[in-house]
Amino acid sequence: MKKLFLLFSVANTILLLFPMALMAQQTHVLEPSIMEVAYHEISGKYNDDYALRVGKSMSQYFSYHKLRDDSLSSNAQTSMIILQEMLDEANNRNDASKQRASGPDHGDYFYRSQANNTFDTYTSFMGQGYKITEPIPVQDWNIVTDSTRQILGYNCCMATTTFRGRQWTVYYTEDIPVPLGPWKLGGLPGLILFAEVKGFITIEASGIKTKSTSPVTFYNFLNKKYEAIQRDAYIKERSNPKAYPKNTIVIPQMELQ
Repeated sequence: MKKLFLLFSVANTILLLFPMALMAQQTHVLEPSIMEVAYHEISGKYNDDYALRVGKSMSQYFSYHKLRDDSLSSNAQTSMIILQEMLDEANNRNDASKQRASGPDHGDYFYRSQANNTFDTYTSFMGQGYKITEPIPVQDWNIVTDSTRQILGYNCCMATTTFRGRQWTVYYTEDIPVPLGPWKLGGLPGLILFAEVKGFITIEASGIKTKSTSPVTFYNFLNKKYEAIQRDAYIKERSNPKAYPKNTIVIPQMELQ
């Protein structure tokens, strides 16, 4: 059976309905980072590892494994490594050690600009890149002060919200007064170290680095051209079963609305 990730999906028919700006940028540094938070993500049978890089005015969120794949694929001498891993995965479905990282947002690169109040998502479908630009998402949080836990040695408080069709529970620490978190979550008086939608996804910080951090970087190893598309149009199209070949296994998407 073919497997296509929801995070890669946009059909060409919807693109004809909107004026599209076509853009291509090479990989380049955006600004130095002051912190990098590693997160481990579990969604059903899928696992992945992510980085949240934080600069003074920008931050980015991406899969370490996606970054590795793109980097290796951009070089003819190393691209065969990825192909061999994919063949090993296909031929050893019952061997967990052969399964490659994946998840609902595995193929996306996210960039948050505080200065411009913009949140950019770079994604792709069938080899074509797409860029979604929106104002920085805002969640209406309910802080539960009497529910706490320790994560990575930090005291954390619980908060809940309903965001774009899913009910999130998070734990954040005011010991790190950075109002950010994994994916599109943020706006609390401290860094989010744990986020969960029961029955769908769990994201937990696995490490925090504040020295010798890599810069906030725009990644485009394959020099893709990105077409602009509205978020609601993108979600509508990737939710359309007719956009996928028959018998496609589709990973549930992060946003339902």
